[in-house]
Amino acid sequence: MVALGKGFQEVVYQRASEIQFKYAGMNFAREFNLKIYYRNEEAGERRVDFFVERIIMVELKALVNLENVPFA
Repeated sequence: MVALGKGFQEVVYQRASEIQFKYAGMNFAREFNLKIYYRNEEAGERRVDFFVERIIMVELKALVNLENVPFA
């Protein structure tokens, strides 16, 4: 895999990730809205950058320093 390096806007990394997922033959949806359920009732909705293979949610962050907030 070719790395872009640091310093780009988040959208550049999103586009590059989309290209890489296609290159790898992976099934994915970009900017996907996921419904959140609690005790089998809909509790809300969350938008993720990518939903890969209908299993993994990917949220990209383009930050100088990664702090605890994005992990919340």
